[in-house]
Amino acid sequence: MAAFYNPAVGLIAVDEPVEVADIPTIETWDRHDCKVTVTQPEGFLCKVKLRAKIDYPPDEVFELLIHPDNSRYFSTVAAVTYRKTLEDDRRGKKKVEVEQAAQWRFLFLSGYFFTRLFVHQDKPEGVIEFKLAKEGMMKNFEGRWEIRPFDQHSLDEISGKTNLFSNFGYRVRSFMTHSKPQASLLTLEQSVLPKTVPPPWFRGYMAKLCGSIIQTIIRDLRGEIERVKQGKPIPKWQEKKLKQAKRLLNSRNKEREKEAAAVPASLSLRRKNNRIHPTNILF
Repeated sequence: MAAFYNPAVGLIAVDEPVEVADIPTIETWDRHDCKVTVTQPEGFLCKVKLRAKIDYPPDEVFELLIHPDNSRYFSTVAAVTYRKTLEDDRRGKKKVEVEQAAQWRFLFLSGYFFTRLFVHQDKPEGVIEFKLAKEGMMKNFEGRWEIRPFDQHSLDEISGKTNLFSNFGYRVRSFMTHSKPQASLLTLEQSVLPKTVPPPWFRGYMAKLCGSIIQTIIRDLRGEIERVKQGKPIPKWQEKKLKQAKRLLNSRNKEREKEAAAVPASLSLRRKNNRIHPTNILF
């Protein structure tokens, strides 16, 4: 087991399960308290679990996570290059297909890789689930965000201290007081398995890298929240990133148009070959 601490985010633990007894009360939970646990079970490169307090209402945190242009403030996403709503019940539940671009760098080389995801959004429950729509560089990439009000009831829930009566009492109190939570308890559980699994001696580094990426997501989320709270304009570097994302989107659209145009041509050639060789139907 290895662990390291980032002052801006919190504790990163590798190969150490989350201990329920370590979950604090509201009074002891620091504003920057954030724990990321990375384990490496068989069949996966790693599994990541995050739990953090975010000083922003749950509904607003939910919207920041699913925003179509969230590549502006999430530095781990270069651009959203495809987005299509597949299902929408008009009551806060959606299924969306999304493609995200991320940049890679190695020495003096760089480029982009693309990840296509199905994203299930359930705003009434504060849940966002995602999984691969098709394999690319990843063989398995799925996870679940939960955004709950930051209160003692939520802390008790994740520590298994609630029951049917306490849940009912909490709902009654919330209905009677009409109080809106001003902070969120954010939980992420994510599984990662690349198509090409790195050698054993490299997996420890990759586990730390996965933990570091989650740190960056929380840092970026908190940074955007502080910007909104303070009423500051969008920074110039983010505006520049949006322009780069638009260029990447246009480039990706042209690639898809070429691929779509190539399909009818290949079908036409195949039909022609089938007419010339009518017995060769399967190839």
